[in-house]
Amino acid sequence: MEKVPLPSVVGWDKLGHFFMYFLLELLFLYALNFKKKGVFTWSLLAIVFSGITELIQHFFIVNRYGEWADFVANAIGIIIAYLIVRRNIKN
Repeated sequence: MEKVPLPSVVGWDKLGHFFMYFLLELLFLYALNFKKKGVFTWSLLAIVFSGITELIQHFFIVNRYGEWADFVANAIGIIIAYLIVRRNIKN
């Protein structure tokens, strides 16, 4: 029986990274009640967490590889969530 090749959709992985970290950032900021003081700090911590996760995958987990593109997708998700929340925070 022949295997039918599935279509390869480039970018789904990066979209997944984007949306997961977008949601992570929103949950961080929601936990802070969207207070202006902690928004930037939590955003930086989320980006650092993303980078550490990719490094751990690359250097310490067998058959897993960290990718710069995944890190960039994560960071873009975090930054966009940050900008959306930051714009809507009342002083």
